[in-house]
Amino acid sequence: MRLGGRLASAGAACAVSVTSVLAGLIGTAFLSACGSCDSYVHQASLPVLAAGTFDGVAADQSGHRLYFADQANQAVDVVDVSGGAPRFKGPVDVPAAPNGLAFAPPTQRLYAGMDGGHVAVIDTDAASPGFMHVIDDVMVDGSTTAPTADLMDYSADGRRLFVGTAGSGSVVV
Repeated sequence: MRLGGRLASAGAACAVSVTSVLAGLIGTAFLSACGSCDSYVHQASLPVLAAGTFDGVAADQSGHRLYFADQANQAVDVVDVSGGAPRFKGPVDVPAAPNGLAFAPPTQRLYAGMDGGHVAVIDTDAASPGFMHVIDDVMVDGSTTAPTADLMDYSADGRRLFVGTAGSGSVVV
């Protein structure tokens, strides 16, 4: 009796899973067939960036800028996306090869995790005298084995930066 009940429950669960997958596939098919959806893709060539080696990207939505961690040139490349076509605004030199990036809208600061275990703080406030310059450098990974600050994220409350470190294998807050 119990075995039959378990088989029936397993069969019902399988049917629900199959139904969910089929519904998702049908929905995807309908969306892909939509010829009048208001989706546009713009492609722009930025030859200056073509020579770089990039690890991270961050967006400043209100400032209409994209930031790229350019490891080959030891800089953070800035692209203005406010107009119809993106425009390369130039690099912000950082003390070491940058990896992960995180943008903090409340403070208008861009954080760049770097080789050597440091985080560079870049001022992105256009009204500030330190605009698009490194204004601070914070050590977050003091390990002796490949210290690196890499993956990063900024907290929603605007008070904390989370930094993944390669050398110590931890998350620094």
